[in-house]
Amino acid sequence: MRVKASFALIIAAAFVPYPLTLAQNAGSLAWWAQLAKQKGQTSFEIASFSEEESGNESVAVAATKYGFIVARPVQQATNTDQQFIYTWYKLQVLTTLNKFSRCAECAKRAAPPSMLLPLQQGEVALQTWGGRALIDGITLIEAPHTGVPISLGQNYLFVVTEDGDGVLRLVSGTTIFRLAPDGFLSTDSPRACRLARQILTLGSLPNLERKLHDSSRLQ
Repeated sequence: MRVKASFALIIAAAFVPYPLTLAQNAGSLAWWAQLAKQKGQTSFEIASFSEEESGNESVAVAATKYGFIVARPVQQATNTDQQFIYTWYKLQVLTTLNKFSRCAECAKRAAPPSMLLPLQQGEVALQTWGGRALIDGITLIEAPHTGVPISLGQNYLFVVTEDGDGVLRLVSGTTIFRLAPDGFLSTDSPRACRLARQILTLGSLPNLERKLHDSSRLQ
């Protein structure tokens, strides 16, 4: 669930002439495009939205609920709904560090963009918030909600839930880590959740693997 940054909407709409009003689809992508047009702009950075996130568990608890995977993004695409921009990544799964199953409590999200389908064996689709989209002739830009920029061909550690049909989502925007060739894990996020902080304290993929193995033995 995402919560609108209502204060940012009020500031953005300040001094904008009628007929653009907060009462009409305020915060929708079409609304932002109309705002940009009235300001005489062809591209517009829209207000970022906060997301109610998980990730307050310890690594040991998270291992019983979420999936820890090492994967490489090989393709990306963007789509939208009325309110939000989504950037999708096709991931080639290199290693699955623990056993996890579909999240029964998670609301199923829309299907990935057709250009990412079909998913082959060993491939999954990851949906993230933010990106660029052309709406009514205006390029709308929303900052990504991930702790590190996602680049094609780079290896990452992802902590995820599965919505079904190979569709994954991050437990938190900060539960993605850049994986160096020597196994070192890093993030650029200044707001890491508890789970992300614990993973960073472990420092490397081998240390995390040992922690997950020890946790599974205690279950």
